[in-house]
Amino acid sequence: MALRVVLDACVLYPVALRDCLLRVAELDLLQIVWSRRILDEMKVAILRRRPDIDSPRIDLMIDMMRTAFPEAEVDGWEALGGQMRNEPNDRHVLALAVHARAQMVVTANLKHFPADACDPYAVEAITPDDLLCRLLESSAPTVIRVIRQFSEDTPSNPPMSVDEILQAIGRSTPLFAERARALLSQLGD
Repeated sequence: MALRVVLDACVLYPVALRDCLLRVAELDLLQIVWSRRILDEMKVAILRRRPDIDSPRIDLMIDMMRTAFPEAEVDGWEALGGQMRNEPNDRHVLALAVHARAQMVVTANLKHFPADACDPYAVEAITPDDLLCRLLESSAPTVIRVIRQFSEDTPSNPPMSVDEILQAIGRSTPLFAERARALLSQLGD
């Protein structure tokens, strides 16, 4: 059964990481959850860090994400926000996890989700690096297939190599990239 996880805006911002997580979800290793607010935060982060990308292009990407994962966007969590005891700016993320019955919040900001705030709701805060390492351990053939397919699907000419994909993903998930390289090396890739 797929893990039900809330993807925080900070893990949806990096292009390679977002693409990898969505590809893993397409193969049913994850059941992803987000809110309109999380997608809005992602958009703001992209516009702040990449002013060369125009807003309609980001809106199109968000529309594509919503189309590919129509069940991912959840609302109705708002009333729980005031009950959460984590970082005030991220209470909406934990409230969404509780409301959506997610097992995990995938975030780069673990300090915003201390165990004493998450444990009462049986929600684990986990980095994307830890999540992808766990998935590599439990479902290595599928995760390796994701990486290879990611390489084949890159729009560049020539396509990015598997190592280049791992280098891009590794900016956010260095341990995962290292372990995936080692596994691919064992497989003769």
